[in-house]
Amino acid sequence: MKKLTTKDFLDKIWSINPSYKERFCYELCIYTGMKNNIKITCKKHNYLFEVSTSNHFRNAKREIKENIVLTGGCNKCISCIRKANIYKNND
Repeated sequence: MKKLTTKDFLDKIWSINPSYKERFCYELCIYTGMKNNIKITCKKHNYLFEVSTSNHFRNAKREIKENIVLTGGCNKCISCIRKANIYKNND
């Protein structure tokens, strides 16, 4: 089996979930395998974070399958979602 390059990995993730190309900057991403972390910047929060490649890939698939929006691993997005859910539950 051919080992994926960074470009191959990005092409694969963007083909699964095209919104990831718009939501995240992969300029610092260096793909070294599914068990390793990659560096990504959330464009909404201008926040650099590391996420396991397999989790980022799994979330990209899950968003499409379940028609939901997840965070991709951005802690700032997670905080926003939690705050929104807290306020939603208090209505």
